[in-house]
Amino acid sequence: MSQSIPKTTKTWRVKGQNGFDSLSYDTQATLPELGANDVLVSFATKYQYSGSSTSIGKTNQFFFRGLYPFALVDEVIPGSDGAGEVIAVGSKVTRFAPGAKVLTLFNQGHIGGSLDQLTAKTGLGGVLDGTLRQHGIFNENGLVNMPTSLSYLEAATLPCAALTAWNALYGLKPLKPGDVVLTQGTGGVSIFAVQFAKAAGATVIATTSSDEKASALKKLGVDHVINYKTTPEWGAHARSSPPPPSA
Repeated sequence: MSQSIPKTTKTWRVKGQNGFDSLSYDTQATLPELGANDVLVSFATKYQYSGSSTSIGKTNQFFFRGLYPFALVDEVIPGSDGAGEVIAVGSKVTRFAPGAKVLTLFNQGHIGGSLDQLTAKTGLGGVLDGTLRQHGIFNENGLVNMPTSLSYLEAATLPCAALTAWNALYGLKPLKPGDVVLTQGTGGVSIFAVQFAKAAGATVIATTSSDEKASALKKLGVDHVINYKTTPEWGAHARSSPPPPSA
């Protein structure tokens, strides 16, 4: 069966380092030819990022503001995370077929083992064009299957935030039931860390800046919440065993 491959796509690009004002929208960006080992992924349906999803994290804000410590290509397509649908595959692709739901890998060249200087230079949205576009072409080894239990919106945050949290909990010294985990704030990495830690049977202490966020953390199962604005000495507060009741 023939595959329908678009010739152009819609993209965002980073032009300059003036925050979000540096973003430029292109409605007629040329889509490269599909290579033998490549996969064409759709990150959007019609004209909205509604069917498939991308996400913007802290790293992307560093791109826009000129604070990213690694190489950054001029006019790169930003976005390191994305969940989408495969719409075409190259002749030698074996891992995916049209219709598959996939996630992008943050470092496209990092297949396994420790990250090194070479693979660190293959990050999406910095050196390689990222996910803030309607369609993207990736080597099949730069994609993984998306969990079927998650929506596109939920899965789009997995490649960077979730893996960062997972690596912190299991990368050097694997988390065990009964361990105590301290998370700071309510960003994506911390929220994933809370959920992973609770699922593993750990006690979780979390810091935040408001009662509203504290309520959200408690709904996720956090055992002790510390408001660092009303409790400046939150470190000592967290080290006490068990921590005093939340303020």
